[in-house]
Amino acid sequence: MQTKTNFIPKKEFWMFGIAGLGQGMIYAIMSSYISDFYISVARLSPMFVFFLMLFARIWDSVNDPIMGVVVDKTQAKWGMKRFIIIAPIPIAVTTFLLFFAPDISPIGKMVYASITYVLWDFVYTISDVPFWCLPNVMTPNPQERGKLISVGRTLNGIGSAVPLAIFMVLGFILPALGLTGLKLEKTKYTTIALFAAVVGNALFILVYFFAK
Repeated sequence: MQTKTNFIPKKEFWMFGIAGLGQGMIYAIMSSYISDFYISVARLSPMFVFFLMLFARIWDSVNDPIMGVVVDKTQAKWGMKRFIIIAPIPIAVTTFLLFFAPDISPIGKMVYASITYVLWDFVYTISDVPFWCLPNVMTPNPQERGKLISVGRTLNGIGSAVPLAIFMVLGFILPALGLTGLKLEKTKYTTIALFAAVVGNALFILVYFFAK
């Protein structure tokens, strides 16, 4: 009697990878550019940005394990996907808000940056932890599971390069349109954030519809 070794349909397999690509775009715009945006566009002090990043890492050390416990108690695939479906819109909104520099007082900017950064991290975790736990319930075959995660991680890395490519392209296009200085930098970051928020989340949500 032949034992079944492949449990994931090809379409479902690649949709997981494409979702990883979209997630990579979303994470890269925050992790690669937020510090520079805070300093060069929002004009926050480097010391404040340093302590905000430090606090965020401490927050992650609490936030991630809590979400992990919640996911561990959710054995069914559809239970995990419930977390994935509720996150994209909040992530898109908070990603845009991260790269929006309101014209307020320096103290107000620090409060705004702190709230939006921590909020983004929270809603991102809601989708990130269940997403990478999905392979555990998609197939009982460890080899197939490993291949799925490998493809997901590879496409995730490719997705993380997309904001960088757009950043470079905008560096040529926006000056040609007459933008300079602070307006140029602000427009560049806002454009990339919007692209990552909309396209990245659109790709990420595919896993909900195709991972049966």
